[in-house]
Amino acid sequence: GSHMLQVRATKDYCNNYDLTSLNVKAGDIITVLEQHPDGRWKGCIHDNRTGNDRVGYFPSSLGEAIV
Repeated sequence: GSHMLQVRATKDYCNNYDLTSLNVKAGDIITVLEQHPDGRWKGCIHDNRTGNDRVGYFPSSLGEAIV
């Protein structure tokens, strides 16, 4: 199968003015769904507490690739 890119957030990110943005806590593992050249990536975070997936946009500079 195709290898999904995952990144680990290096800092918290929250943008209350953008409803499409992903709320991120440092250390979150984000599965990257779309990479856009403007640096706004679409990602998914699996919330282990609720079992839900949260999907939204985040700045690509936020994460470091997990090797």
